[in-house]
Parts: sequence; C-alpha cells; structure tokens
Amino acid sequence: MNMESNSKNSKIAVNGGIGFGAKLNSRQLGTISKYLNEDEEIELTTFQQIYLDIPVNKKEEIIEEFQSVGLACYPVGNFVKSLKTCNFCKGEEEEGMPVAKELNRRIVGKPVPFTLKVAYTGCPVGCSEPLLSDI
Repeated sequence: MNMESNSKNSKIAVNGGIGFGAKLNSRQLGTISKYLNEDEEIELTTFQQIYLDIPVNKKEEIIEEFQSVGLACYPVGNFVKSLKTCNFCKGEEEEGMPVAKELNRRIVGKPVPFTLKVAYTGCPVGCSEPLLSDI
C-alpha cells in the first residue's frame, strides 16, 4: 500500500481472535499484507499480536475490513492486552475456551497506567505462559 507521506499513522495490534493455537488463515494474511509496503516488516509480539502502522484517516475503514475477515483489532500502549491462550494442545482441552473468550471481551483494551498482560490456560500444561504474565 502506498501511504501518503503527509498522512499520519496509528499503530494497532491485530490477531486472529481468541482461540487455540494463535492461528491466521490465508485470507487474513492477504488482508494484512494489503496495508504493508513491499519491504516493510511487521512486529509479532509475545502476546500473539501483530503490530501494524495504518493511516489515521483510514483507521476505522481498515479495522472494519480486518474484522470482516475474522481479525481482532486492539489499541497499542498502556491498555489491557488481548488474552494469551493455549498454543500447545490446539483444542484438546476445550472446556475453558468460552470462559477465555468472555474474559477477553470484558477486559481487552481498557486503559491502565502500564501495559497489562493477562494469560488464560485451561489445563495444567500452562502453554499460555501464565506465570510470565501480570495476571
């Protein structure tokens, strides 16, 4: 995407939503790539988010497009981060996922004095690294 040199950019965090394995599909990746220059790099955070710089004047439109392909968008900075969930079992322990989705819906994006990282695990394996998170 050719971004105008005089337009301001805003950073957003994007992921495939709350689910098992932090997955993205080809349609989601294609949609994200539309907003990158050819040699531009993206940052993948430890919290299963991709940081993207997008034009401020098209922010709502771009977020709508991302959401239409199943991507979740979050603010960057001093906010509650999206919930980090299981990467290991890929769905073997499904009982906790409805709770994780509801918890994320209630807390994500709330402004806080510092970045707040929350993890959720539905089994004793702890593959979402709950001991490395704030909560």
